Amino acid sequence: MSGRLFVFNPGHEEALRLPQGQSYTPPKEIRRMMLDLSPLMRLLASTDDYIWLPSADGSAQIATHEGVLLEDLSVLPPLLLTPWALEPRFIEQVRRQATSLGIRLLAPEVSSGYLTLSHRRSATDLLEYLDKHWARVEELAPRWIMPTGETERALRELLEGFRLRQGLREVIVKRPYTSSGRGVMAYDLPLSDEKISSLVAACARAGGLSVEPRLRLVQDWAAEYYYTEGEARYIGLSKFATTATTGAYTGNELQSEQALWAELSPIVGEAELEALVHAHQDFLMVRLGRGYEGYIGIDMFVYLDDAGRQKLHPAVEINVRCTMGVLALMAYEHHLAPNGSGTYQLIYGKPPTMRQLYQEHLAQRDVFVPLTFPSEQSAFYAYITRSNTR
Repeated sequence: MSGRLFVFNPGHEEALRLPQGQSYTPPKEIRRMMLDLSPLMRLLASTDDYIWLPSADGSAQIATHEGVLLEDLSVLPPLLLTPWALEPRFIEQVRRQATSLGIRLLAPEVSSGYLTLSHRRSATDLLEYLDKHWARVEELAPRWIMPTGETERALRELLEGFRLRQGLREVIVKRPYTSSGRGVMAYDLPLSDEKISSLVAACARAGGLSVEPRLRLVQDWAAEYYYTEGEARYIGLSKFATTATTGAYTGNELQSEQALWAELSPIVGEAELEALVHAHQDFLMVRLGRGYEGYIGIDMFVYLDDAGRQKLHPAVEINVRCTMGVLALMAYEHHLAPNGSGTYQLIYGKPPTMRQLYQEHLAQRDVFVPLTFPSEQSAFYAYITRSNTR
């Protein structure tokens, strides 16, 4: 197996929706994430692997899996380009830049199955599959509004149906190619004419919108998989946190798989949770065939139904890429396993706050483990807080 070059490219979903050949520049916040959080990819790397570290001026450096910068790039063998997420424009950009540095990269395949599964509609399809092969969850499935001459009428009828037949007071509207809280909008019912017009315009720009009930969320969870040679291998549960306002990711609980399973299974049922994992795997294998290798995270959440009972939403979103949940699993294995616990935290703030916090953590290494190394300009910082090390 070739050594790998890990590259961090969050926010790729927005680029996937664009026609082939159309250029794409990530938003400023995403570019800042790339600069600040690229060292996180060390959590995935093994002995023969390397990390791509971009700079603000557009250049890049290469580091070993231990974080040591390479000065002589001529010693590198051909490497398998392993981005956070597959996106053709970004892959080609890194290949060109690597070639200028004298590095030969082997590019991963971007299959049609991968592109189809990256659309939010795939989560709707998974819910329909689970409704037949796992449990009755059809009422959780989003309804889709597509841009046609009848978009406004269809949207009004859908929202009125939600309000009158299901008694809903709030809905969630999502764009088709977004993740991590981006492109997710909450609305109180009924909507004003102004908001209806805004959603119709958004539907035309995005190529469609999904609309679903807003449930009383209690806990965010995910099931993480590694897909290779046509099979989805289950690698663990992820319990994470998001902001109440935007749904943006803020961190993960770090516990053993046994502890996480013991927390979630009483809500779902031991056999039912095992069956859900198998149903996830079967769905992914049918949809992807052998046209993808890499991580897949299926976001879920525990919510309260109308009677106040806890239930599991088994497929909120399918992330066909590495996820922060995967990095949290790796962070646990590297720094806390087998008996420790703690939190994996990703924070955002104004410079130079991140640098100051990092320096404070260096002085408390018994409690904190820095995972990135903020500069005075950094806006993002990731670290572990140890709860115990029994």
